[in-house]
Amino acid sequence: MLSRILPSCVLICGLMCVTAAQEGSDPAAPKPAAADNLQNQQDQAAAEPTLENLQQMYLAYLKGEGYPAEIDDDGTIIFKKEGGTYLLPVPQIVKDNNYFTLVYPGFWKVEDGDRTRALEAVNTATADTKVGKVYLVRGNAWATAEVFVAQPAQFEGVFERCMACITHARQKFIAEMRKEAAPE
Repeated sequence: MLSRILPSCVLICGLMCVTAAQEGSDPAAPKPAAADNLQNQQDQAAAEPTLENLQQMYLAYLKGEGYPAEIDDDGTIIFKKEGGTYLLPVPQIVKDNNYFTLVYPGFWKVEDGDRTRALEAVNTATADTKVGKVYLVRGNAWATAEVFVAQPAQFEGVFERCMACITHARQKFIAEMRKEAAPE
C-alpha cells in the first residue's frame, strides 16, 4: 500500500517545489513597497535588535497584514483583530531576542465565586493548547502564545499560528467556564 502512495507523494511534493521556485524565482522582479519596508525593518532588527528597531519591524509587518497597530507609552504594540485587542510586549521581547510572545488580555472577567472553576479552566485550556497559555491576571483571564525563534525576524513565520493558538486557548477556557458544574 505504501509503495503505491509514496510515488504520488513524491510527485506532488516535487510539483509543489517547482511551482514555489517558479513563483519567487525572479530576483529582478519588482517587490511591493510594503515588502521592501518589512525587509528593511527585519534587516535593521537583526543587525541591532533595539527596542525601536523591533517595534518598527513588528509595526511594518502588522500594517502590511492589515492590522491597525500603535505603540503605547511603555513601548508595547497594541493591535486589533476581529474586535479583539492584542498586545505585542516589545519591551519584554527585547530582553531576549530569541523570544516572541503575543497577548490577548482580559478576555473573561472572573467573578469572585468562580476563581476555583476558572483555575481549572486555565489548566485545561493551557494543557490542551500547543504554545498557547491562559493566565488569571487581576481577576481576568488572559491568553498568550509564547515561542522561541532563532532570529527576531522569524516571528513572521509563526505569527498566524500563534494567533490561532491564542484563539484555541481562549475558546477552550470559555467552553470550560460555560459548562454546567457537575453535581457532587
